[in-house]
Amino acid sequence: MPGGLSFVKRWRVLAIGIAVGGGAAWLVFAHTDVAAVVTILKQDTDYLLAGAALLTYALFFVGKALRWGYFLRPIAKVSQAR
Repeated sequence: MPGGLSFVKRWRVLAIGIAVGGGAAWLVFAHTDVAAVVTILKQDTDYLLAGAALLTYALFFVGKALRWGYFLRPIAKVSQAR
C-alpha cells in the first residue's frame, strides 16, 4: 500500500494507542468515587439544559460538515452524509 502503514505497523500503532488511552483512563478513574458521581448525576442534573447542550453539540458538527463540503466543492464532490 503506497504511502500508508503496513499491516503490522497499523496493529502496532493500534496497540500503542490502546495502551496510552488505557493508561490515561486509569489515571483519571483510579481515584474517582463512581458512586458519588452517579449520585450527583441523578440528583443535580438539569436534563433540559443537558438536552440543549447535546443538541447544540450535534448542530456544531452538522455545521462543520456543511462547511467542509463547501470548502471541498472545487476539489471533489463529497456528499453531506459522508
